[in-house]
Amino acid sequence: MGRPRKPTAQLKLTGTYRADRHEKNIDDKLPQLITFASSVTVPESLTDKYVRAAFSSHTDMLISLQILHISDLPEIENMYIILQELRRVRKHITDIKSIAKKEDFERYNTLNYLAAKLTAQFSSLAAKYFISPHARNKLTLEAYEIAAAQKRTGEPPLIERLVKGKKC
Repeated sequence: MGRPRKPTAQLKLTGTYRADRHEKNIDDKLPQLITFASSVTVPESLTDKYVRAAFSSHTDMLISLQILHISDLPEIENMYIILQELRRVRKHITDIKSIAKKEDFERYNTLNYLAAKLTAQFSSLAAKYFISPHARNKLTLEAYEIAAAQKRTGEPPLIERLVKGKKC
C-alpha cells in the first residue's frame, strides 16, 4: 500500500501543486459540494458537565477546521454518550470499598469488563474524529495550517500565489 495522498490545499501551500496531475482531485472541490456545520449545540442526551464541555470544545475545533459535516453529528454524539457511560461505570468502580465479599468481587469484575468495552468503543470512534494525539498531529500538519493561513489573510497563501504567477 502506498502513501496516502496529500490534500490539494497542502500541495498548493507547499508549492508542489501541478495542474496536470492534481486538477481532478475532489478534496479541493468538497467545500462547494458539502455543507459543513457552522455551529453545534450540545445535545440534551449529554448530562455530565465534563462531557458537555468536551463535546463543545471538540466540535468547535472541528468546525473551525471546516471538517465537521452535519452527517457526522449523530456519531460524535454517540461517542460522547459512550464517554459519559464510561465515567459512570468508573464512578461505580471507585464506590466499591472492598472486594472481600464474593458479590462485590463479581460486581467489580463486571464493571471492569464493561469499562474495557466502553473504552474500546470510545477509542475507535475517537481516532476518526482527531481525539488521539497521533490523529491530531496528522490533522495539524495538514488541515490546520491551511485553514489558519487562509483565515489570517483572507486570501490564498503566498506560495500558492507564487505558483500561480500572481504578484505578491
